[in-house]
Amino acid sequence: GRGFRAARTRTPGTPSSTAPGKPVDLLSLVDAKEDPVAGSWQVSGTKLRSRAGIHWHRVQIPYIPPEEYDLILAVERKSGTNCLDIGLVSGGRPFVVELDGRITNDVCGLALIDGLYSDQNETGVKGPVLAPSQPSVILCSVRKGGVSVTVGGEKIIDWKGASNRVS
Repeated sequence: GRGFRAARTRTPGTPSSTAPGKPVDLLSLVDAKEDPVAGSWQVSGTKLRSRAGIHWHRVQIPYIPPEEYDLILAVERKSGTNCLDIGLVSGGRPFVVELDGRITNDVCGLALIDGLYSDQNETGVKGPVLAPSQPSVILCSVRKGGVSVTVGGEKIIDWKGASNRVS
């Protein structure tokens, strides 16, 4: 979302060239000129920063995660009130963790579950969970039987279900 800065992100995973269980520094894979889908991005040291301006900043990291993995992000909302969406994959199917999202910017959950957005499916919880100008550590855990998300050590989402339900 607009106005977020994500610090170094890591996911223990197994891309084809990495041993199982070895952490992967996803930030080192980002090319700020090639990987943005929308908006302007800058990589500086251990930070990936979106610049204010357009509504939906997006960057796609060129990495295919293993079947089960953890993604750890340290984020800080520098401006704005828009949502932070984190794209994940389960069973080869992409889906999104929405934090402070949807229409009122105060719903967190997974999208899509059974074709429904976070404010319409069983994962939707009221937020917001990201405080302005305060760092938050987010842990997304993708397992064969579900997905959990914690923000600042507090479990926000604990969904149990098959990967064929996400999209």
